[in-house]
Amino acid sequence: MNSKFEQDKFLLHQKHFTIGEKYYIYDEKETPLFYVEREKFKLHANIHVYDNDSKEVELLTIKDKSVFDFNAGMEVKNPTTGEVIGSFKRDAMSSILRRTWRIMDGKGRDIGSAMEDSMGKALIRRFLPLGALLKTDFVIEMGNREIGKFIRRWTIGDKYILDLSSDPSRLFDRRMAVALGILLDSAEAR
Repeated sequence: MNSKFEQDKFLLHQKHFTIGEKYYIYDEKETPLFYVEREKFKLHANIHVYDNDSKEVELLTIKDKSVFDFNAGMEVKNPTTGEVIGSFKRDAMSSILRRTWRIMDGKGRDIGSAMEDSMGKALIRRFLPLGALLKTDFVIEMGNREIGKFIRRWTIGDKYILDLSSDPSRLFDRRMAVALGILLDSAEAR
């Protein structure tokens, strides 16, 4: 595994005024780690995580599990070996009241979830006229305990902190964590 993934905090910055979705991911000292690009003009667009913006070395590919089923979820692969690292699937029933994503390992076993930070805030976001102005943060859980957070920063532009410092034993594969951060912004269209 690339040593750049050995972080407990990742800063995601979405580039604006570009065609397609592009992100830069930094460590907490703002040293560049990855460059991310979502394919343009495709219904089922793959997301590619590169070592840097030269795009010479691809580290992860995030793609729809099925071209025909929008609810099949997203799969995270090592593009070099083809190994499935894990996958994510939106929990449609839970997401009615509180956006929830299921996290699966490479064999498809459910290992955790990412959900909106608060049921109360989630309900305000959905049902009150100005609720959409509340920022949406996510809590990441494994084994019924919180191991991380995905926090939208109060800045101009889309900037996020993926904080996994509550997971010192590294239960959550950091490659999957980076993919989840990208997915929570991209798939939620925040």
